[in-house]
Amino acid sequence: MDFFKALTQRRSIRKFSGRRISETVVRKMIAAARQAPSSMDGQPWEFIVVRDARMKERLARFKNKWCPKEKQDYSADFMKGASVILVICSDKNRSFSRWIENGTIAATYVLLAASALGLGGTFMTGFNLKKPGQMRELRGLLRIPKRVNPVVMIPLGFPAEKPTRKSLRQLAGLIHHDRF
Repeated sequence: MDFFKALTQRRSIRKFSGRRISETVVRKMIAAARQAPSSMDGQPWEFIVVRDARMKERLARFKNKWCPKEKQDYSADFMKGASVILVICSDKNRSFSRWIENGTIAATYVLLAASALGLGGTFMTGFNLKKPGQMRELRGLLRIPKRVNPVVMIPLGFPAEKPTRKSLRQLAGLIHHDRF
């Protein structure tokens, strides 16, 4: 698929068809994420591929438990219907103090690769800097070592919904030349 088509058709998907994503396709998305830039080319990423139904249920409960009040209307229960939940982590020893940025950029590459492959997913954070207990709990659930921080969880699957195109701000209102 053309890059710009994948970019413009990418939407957050929360309803999945139940069709299984092959290991080959999962590896293709992770291979795409490996192409992402990282601080000082540390390539700190670690990827946890979650397929187990019980673990997907536990991750959904985890997200619901830590959901901020303003997002309570957006239940994470849909995660249980994903073919795969990809948890993107950053090794702090290879991140040069940029573990959040490194994991986020890799997640963006995964979402764009998913779009190009006809899949859908959505970006869900795996940490809250103001609530360190959240990261500790996720580390415990997934047996993530202390040197590695979970950054993003991406439930992925074949879409069972077709969201409408989003309304974008006009370019003229976003671009500033030489100064704001």
